[in-house]
Amino acid sequence: MFWINEIDPLEEIDLRVFSAYNSETIQFPIGTERLYCDKTYLIRIDKELDKLTSQFKDEIITKCFEIIEKYSN
Repeated sequence: MFWINEIDPLEEIDLRVFSAYNSETIQFPIGTERLYCDKTYLIRIDKELDKLTSQFKDEIITKCFEIIEKYSN
């Protein structure tokens, strides 16, 4: 799509929180993977995922706003 401008790398923004969250949650099934999981298993692991997500949530939201503020001009 020629009308989309080239996106500059986010070199000036520390993105480690996204990598850290991904590393902690990579083993959890997402999307259509969940269709192959037992209901009891999903209930159990979703509690774990919710706990991890809540640990990272504030920092991820803050980082998202930092990115938006930097590139919204």
